[in-house]
Amino acid sequence: MIRAAVTPATFLLSAAAALGAENLASANYILPGCAAVIEGKSLSTFAAGRCIGIVEGLEVGNFTNYCPSTDVTIRQRLKVVKSYIETRPEQMNKAFVVLAVQAFEAAWPCRR
Repeated sequence: MIRAAVTPATFLLSAAAALGAENLASANYILPGCAAVIEGKSLSTFAAGRCIGIVEGLEVGNFTNYCPSTDVTIRQRLKVVKSYIETRPEQMNKAFVVLAVQAFEAAWPCRR
């Protein structure tokens, strides 16, 4: 009985440790999903969904200082983020969401 309870926990801890080797929040991890969506390719639904979810979340939440026009599409937003990150390869290990916000602020600054 105890053995059955320990085995799943051990498995989950091992899986978490294996995943810990790769930063799942980094641009390095998420950007290929964005590229797949932009190019109409199927990298994986998880990678693509992660990218779209973050970018759409930033669009809906608008928690920062960027002001895109209302007709900007999700594909345009993805292209802006992809371009911004690709021109800064030294930052690929940073959080994708942070770089996405910076991309939005650079592309669509609010007028004051």
